[in-house]
Amino acid sequence: MIAAITRHMVQSLALEDILDTTVTELQQLLTCDRVLIFRFTTPPQGEIIAESVSMSQYSSANLSAQLKQRGLWPMTELADYAMVNDLHSSAVLPAQIELLAEWQIRASLMVPILQGESLWGLLMVHHCSAPHLWQQWEVDLLKQLTNQLAIAIQQAQLYEQLQAANQELQRLALLDGLTHVGNRRCFDDHLQQEWNRLARDRLPLSLILCDVDGFKRFNDLYGHLAGDQCLVQIAQSLLRTSRRPADLVARYGGEEFAIVLPNTLQSGAISVASAVQTYIRELRIPHSDSPTGQWVTVSLGLATTIPHHEASPKP
Repeated sequence: MIAAITRHMVQSLALEDILDTTVTELQQLLTCDRVLIFRFTTPPQGEIIAESVSMSQYSSANLSAQLKQRGLWPMTELADYAMVNDLHSSAVLPAQIELLAEWQIRASLMVPILQGESLWGLLMVHHCSAPHLWQQWEVDLLKQLTNQLAIAIQQAQLYEQLQAANQELQRLALLDGLTHVGNRRCFDDHLQQEWNRLARDRLPLSLILCDVDGFKRFNDLYGHLAGDQCLVQIAQSLLRTSRRPADLVARYGGEEFAIVLPNTLQSGAISVASAVQTYIRELRIPHSDSPTGQWVTVSLGLATTIPHHEASPKP
């Protein structure tokens, strides 16, 4: 029995799948009314993260959020398990009777799920329609299962951490290290993606190229650290114009930036370009050797087209 459940449990590295498989197969094996996994957030508070029921009326969805968060575990005494054969037996304390009744529980068996020395959560089995005299094999089964479940949870969490780390690496690979806007690779990929999408939908695509005027002179006069800070400020100003999910600001190279504006007509792109000029002027970054004035300025180029599959956005 335990081998079959464990085998199915480890077929996935997704935590949600592991937990759902566990409660479903255990509920069917024990022919009980409810099996759930309760995860502690701030003990004794927590949340139900997986559940299997024999009838919809026993679903924890019928419980209030406050009741679901309270849990059913005596936190002052962490035993190997907690068992109630009959809600109405003399061994059950009045406070427990009230709580069990709110959960529609007549009989309950709970085993802690540990991660190292820490209490991660609980595996709970409930009979709601009638009392149940728990057998030793059922207790042993849940203990063995929680041991296996703890290992599977740890592996799933490590897998999630690895996935998150890989996603972060992928994200960083598409960011410019200085300005934290998209880099050239990000620009090329995004432009091609939007070109293909807009070609399919026959919608316009606008592109604005932005070049910092006299930037070499700025670097020579104020130094590279000031030049880097200037580029960061300009990038942040450009981001103020990028408000939709598909818009992209990228560092095209050196002191050049690009703004990709999908589904944007020329008139809309002109408005964005005008906003860019306004935001850059508001920065008032001194540039006493500028060919255009006393402050840092930018030159803009703008193009709008309706993409089609026979052409490419790349030259």
